[in-house]
Amino acid sequence: PDNTTMTCKNCMKDCGNCTQVDQCLECNLNFYLSMASCTQCNTSCLGCVGLFSNCLACASSKDFHDLVSPLHSCDSFCPESSFGDAESMTCKKCDANCKE
Repeated sequence: PDNTTMTCKNCMKDCGNCTQVDQCLECNLNFYLSMASCTQCNTSCLGCVGLFSNCLACASSKDFHDLVSPLHSCDSFCPESSFGDAESMTCKKCDANCKE
């Protein structure tokens, strides 16, 4: 709401919930909250949290969701010491006995 005119105003673009027009609390899908505004996620993500490439899921069914690395990115390959599990489409950590 606008406290001066006592009327409701729309939140800024890509913001799903706000306290003021320029103070976002929650962003729409494929955007993440950064300093009270919404920034678009990496295009490989289907939603993200906190950072550009910290994906909740992958936009393409051909990409692996990397749950091994601290940032849960989406890519067509998995990082070193992990492998792509085609059934779950996630990257999984290699067994400790695995050399590569």
